[in-house]
Amino acid sequence: MAVTLVISCLMAAFVVPVLARRFIDFRHWHDPDTGRAGWLARVHSRLLTRLFRRPRLLIAAVLPLLIVGGIAYTRVPSGFMPKVDESGFVMDFFTQSGTSLTETERELAQVETILRAVPEVETFSRRTGLGLGGTLAEAHHGDYFVRLRANHARTTPDVMSYVRTQVESQVPGVQVELAQLMEDLIGDLTAVPQPIEIKLYATDPRRCSPRHARSRLRSRKSAASWL
Repeated sequence: MAVTLVISCLMAAFVVPVLARRFIDFRHWHDPDTGRAGWLARVHSRLLTRLFRRPRLLIAAVLPLLIVGGIAYTRVPSGFMPKVDESGFVMDFFTQSGTSLTETERELAQVETILRAVPEVETFSRRTGLGLGGTLAEAHHGDYFVRLRANHARTTPDVMSYVRTQVESQVPGVQVELAQLMEDLIGDLTAVPQPIEIKLYATDPRRCSPRHARSRLRSRKSAASWL
């Protein structure tokens, strides 16, 4: 991100003005300055003047960036998190919407049997109706926190893939989503729930006050009793 910002600033400071010079006559138009120009503005003006005389100098600066950018686009991974083995993962589970807690427990007992049969799994814990990030959920949703042994034979992604395959084949009523610990934590931190806002508008706010509403309700009840 830092390199991107630096390159973007350099492009805006030197490349864009040279390209815009084809459409803007800088001899008759200039950016109005209300105060004295600082040393950075003076240096920038001198460099732009040289580039205006020899615009081909930009090719020597831009061409290597294009080559390096093309190589980086094909070689550098685009994921935010690097590939690491955290010796543990979080498994979110979803049963059918509206499933009772008893039926969810029955289906999750089969999932736990699968986890106990995996030799790399050391221990696990489950939350039903509550996510690992503290988010409230319904009875058909929750997650597992699975910790692997210190010297596990298979890698954590391989164990996750195996567990997903076994759950999908043996417990068809349960859908699972697996992620390593740091990935799941970042997902919980970025997925901030948005509150529901109810706004009331009126030409006379006093008529919308609770006291006014109670008085109108009492008047309606008295009218109904008179009828």
